[in-house]
Amino acid sequence: MEIAYGRGVMQGVGNYVAAQMRSESGFAWRLYRSRPDPGILPLMKQWKPDGVSAHIATRELADRLARWKTPVINTTTTIPDWKGALIEVDHHMVGRMAAKHFLDRGFRSFGYVGSDWAGFSLVRESAFRQVIGQAGYLVDSLHLNYLPLPPTDQAWDSIDGQVIAWLQRLEKPTAIFASNDRPAREVADACASIALRVPDAVAILGVDDDEYECFLGDPPLSSICNPSEKIGRLAAETLEAMMLGKDDEPIRRMIPTRQIAVRRSSDSYAVDDPYLKSA
Repeated sequence: MEIAYGRGVMQGVGNYVAAQMRSESGFAWRLYRSRPDPGILPLMKQWKPDGVSAHIATRELADRLARWKTPVINTTTTIPDWKGALIEVDHHMVGRMAAKHFLDRGFRSFGYVGSDWAGFSLVRESAFRQVIGQAGYLVDSLHLNYLPLPPTDQAWDSIDGQVIAWLQRLEKPTAIFASNDRPAREVADACASIALRVPDAVAILGVDDDEYECFLGDPPLSSICNPSEKIGRLAAETLEAMMLGKDDEPIRRMIPTRQIAVRRSSDSYAVDDPYLKSA
C-alpha cells in the first residue's frame, strides 16, 4: 500500500495469518494482494477467493464488492454508506484528540484540511469542529480531495495556490489539523514557500504517523497514530469467522487510538508575549 495505514493493516493481517498457520486448528491461508482497483475484480473472480479484505475507497469498488458472493470486510470508511462488515479507527476520537492537543497549547485560531466527501475526513472534521466550538472558537476548513493522497487529475501548483491563499487569510498563530499526513505536509510546504514559521505561526497535526510523510519536510510533522496493525489483525480474524459462517450480521467496529507522535510541527504554545514564547 502507498500509505502507512495500509501497510500497517497488511502487517496485521500477516501477523494473524502467520499465527493461524502455526495453529493446528487454523485455516491453510493463502494471501494475494492487489491495489484497491475495480479493474482487478475479473481476475479475482477467476482466482475464486474464499474472502476479501479491502480498502474500499471508490464508489465503483464499493458497489461491485457489495454484490460479491463471498465475505468482504472493509478497512476504511471512505465511502460513508458502506453497509457491509467494517473495522476502522474511531474517527470521532481522532478529531477530539486533535482538538485537545491544540487547545491544551493555548491556540485560538484553527483550521482543517481534508476531503469534503470522504467519510473518514468528514467525521474527523466534525469531531474536531465540535470540541473547538465547545471551547468557544471556530474552525476554518479548506477542502481538498486527499484520500489520503492528492488527486491525480489536478495540477500540483493549483493545490499549492489554494493552500497558500487559505493560509494567508487565517489569523496567526493558528493550529491546523489535517485529515492525513500528506495534506499536513502540503500545508508545511506551503508555509515554507511564504515564510510562515512552523510551529510559531502555524502549528500542524496530521494522522497516520507515516514515517515517509512526517520526515520528508522540515520541520518533522506531528501525527495521530492509527492502530492499523490491530485493525488488520481484527479484520483477518473477523473475515475468518465470516468465511466459516459464524457471523450472520455485518460486524462494524471502531478501534480507539490514544497516542500522538508529537514532533516539532505542533510542539509550540500560542502565547502573545514574545519573550515568554521564546522561553
